[in-house]
Amino acid sequence: MTLLASSAPQGWTSAANGTEPVSSAEFKSAVGGLTCKAKLESFGRSFGRKYWKFQPGWINLNHGSYGAEPLPVLQAFRDLQDQASDAPDRYHRIEYLTKLEDTRKALADFVGCDVGDLVLVNNATVGVNDVLRSLTTEWNQGDKILYISTTVYNGCEGTLRAIVDSHRHLGLSLLPVEVTYPISHKDLIQAIKTTLEAEKAKGSKVRLALIDAISSNPGVIVPWEPIVKLLREYDVLSLIDAAHQIGQLPVNLRESQPDFWVSNCHKWLMAHRGVAVLYVAKRYQHLIHSIPSGLYYAPRDSSDELGAPGWLDEFVWNGTIDWSSYLSIPAALEFRKTICGGEERIYDYCHTLAKEGGREVAKILGTETMENLEGEGELVGTMSNVLLPLATPGSHLDAKEAFSMLVQQRTSVQMLQMTKHKTMVPAFIHNDKLWVRFSAQVYNDLEEFKEVGKILLDVCTEVEKGLGV
Repeated sequence: MTLLASSAPQGWTSAANGTEPVSSAEFKSAVGGLTCKAKLESFGRSFGRKYWKFQPGWINLNHGSYGAEPLPVLQAFRDLQDQASDAPDRYHRIEYLTKLEDTRKALADFVGCDVGDLVLVNNATVGVNDVLRSLTTEWNQGDKILYISTTVYNGCEGTLRAIVDSHRHLGLSLLPVEVTYPISHKDLIQAIKTTLEAEKAKGSKVRLALIDAISSNPGVIVPWEPIVKLLREYDVLSLIDAAHQIGQLPVNLRESQPDFWVSNCHKWLMAHRGVAVLYVAKRYQHLIHSIPSGLYYAPRDSSDELGAPGWLDEFVWNGTIDWSSYLSIPAALEFRKTICGGEERIYDYCHTLAKEGGREVAKILGTETMENLEGEGELVGTMSNVLLPLATPGSHLDAKEAFSMLVQQRTSVQMLQMTKHKTMVPAFIHNDKLWVRFSAQVYNDLEEFKEVGKILLDVCTEVEKGLGV
């Protein structure tokens, strides 16, 4: 995707010296595939000011919730919208299809799978729904769906409940696995295995398991690859909610071989929101249909060793939408490669910052981070979780009242950050305590973590006074 150099936003500075306007060659290198020979810039706040468009003074330490596209990707997105408006018929009937195929090929290379095994959808929740709702003909009487109930993304849990409610005639049910973090990878896998063994002993059938790759709250790494192998041993389908994975941690789907896998590209990959990639193993492609069903819907009897190519058509077109977010992915990949210096450089910086930043905030708050001991499996990718210094609800409250109080605290912590301070790190309840999740991105630095740590200290004081804790 090559953009005109004249499209470069005014005010950009040169990658070479940080003071001169961006040259045509540098701008094209960010989004058009040319090689940028300038020395790689240091990550941090100045890098963010140059390549992102945050409100002055806003400290964005919550990349994990909505993502934030860099300026070259934003420009690519807007140029795509212009192209669609310049000649609507030519764009939607010819140009879009070529661009979509190129985008899917680039993504297939990035995640390690065949191009015929993936499609693009609006977001990870849509992808989870595409899979679960397409399995309507596959559920059997009494089937159970396993999930980790204490960390599952609430939108996906809602989808699971909807699937159960819409199949009452089959007596489907959810099978929660409760775990408390921090927990070693070994113990987490064992908890799932123990649950599967118990169901097997009862003669129950666990049909599918919804497993995170990186949980949302808390933001922790889940050892999903060995879990997929375990599920396969028990003949359980694996649906991996990898909303936070692509662009945060590497993935090779040919090696890990999940049955279904979905990841948001507008989060850590830096594409324009919203777009996600949905992978389906060849043996199940004939079952999967798009939501909504549209022009290219067709029943398919089975998949062969090449999959079921017809499944792709349903996701290419089922109604007119703005495809620009989908097609911004190549610009994001090029920005990561050319301007950021590649995946390893991005991850090394963000992972180190997440760990060091989280620990600095914990020092300021006088609390702790959520981490495993050495040898127990890494929990921290590019997000860190820090305990807030808020008093726990008193013993005079019953469980419902105590939880309600925690919810009030959570809401107040988030609202005060946004309304009185120019920042927001999400607060969440885990094991009857209130935590916050920090995201480390290439536009952040350690001083920002410290600044927000001090803000949280003030916010917690206000919350306790306001709620009379």
